[in-house]
Amino acid sequence: MFQSWNLLTRTNRNYEFISWRLSFIWFVGFLMRYCFLLPLRVIICFIGVSIFSIAVFMKEVHCVMVINLNYLEMQDCVSSVP
Repeated sequence: MFQSWNLLTRTNRNYEFISWRLSFIWFVGFLMRYCFLLPLRVIICFIGVSIFSIAVFMKEVHCVMVINLNYLEMQDCVSSVP
């Protein structure tokens, strides 16, 4: 049958199996952790990294556009000098 997951009870052979109720609660907790919470955390992490990446990309594009516009304005000023 099932053995206890409690390491404090490993030396007592009469107390290897706790109860069906505790085993069921442990199994439900296991399923909830790895079938619900883990995928939810991965999805939230993916969304967060995606939003961060898009924001950094947009900021970088904006900075490059501003630098290019400033460079073009400087070229206009330099070429208009006699």
